[in-house]
Amino acid sequence: MSILDDRTSKGFGANRPMRRGPVFALALAAALGLAAAPAAADEYFVLFRAMCLDTDADAARAEAVADAAGWGEIPPERLQELADSTSVVGARGRIGATPAGILVLMTGLSADSDAAFATEVCNLFGFRQTPTRDASPEIEQWVGLPPQRVEGASRMWSWEVRNGRKVAREPDAPTAASYAIVTTSKPTSFRYELARTRPAN
Repeated sequence: MSILDDRTSKGFGANRPMRRGPVFALALAAALGLAAAPAAADEYFVLFRAMCLDTDADAARAEAVADAAGWGEIPPERLQELADSTSVVGARGRIGATPAGILVLMTGLSADSDAAFATEVCNLFGFRQTPTRDASPEIEQWVGLPPQRVEGASRMWSWEVRNGRKVAREPDAPTAASYAIVTTSKPTSFRYELARTRPAN
């Protein structure tokens, strides 16, 4: 059983939501002198795609995209709080004020990783004072597959790439890498996560 199989069997509870939520991010943004602007309807997915999907969840590449957009570093103690609340180890991150509101990029290794499989994660969190927009249609179009799991406001897509095409993951089939996108939208916050699982060695 791979790490993604394990995450799927545990349901969305394995990806614990942040405990600090908007209060944490808005306090962090205030400390960094950031201010939110009015939201653009599709900017969440555009940024998630540029930072996490197009970079294949690679931390250095994701940070380079954020840096090019003028995002700032997160104070280490705040980054650690965010990592602890989402079960991410070796976390790295950036924060920015965009037309979509206060957004946080965080990359690292899922705590579910073990000696056999490593799961790299790339998260985009959004915190706003107004309702968030569900980007599921854009994600479904990008993946080319419907979500495998739907629980309330959470969605999960899982796939692997075969012959250059995204295909639904076969749990017992060997693969070089498998992927999952998990999204959770709440009234004033959202979280998009790309998880890339590969053999550790």
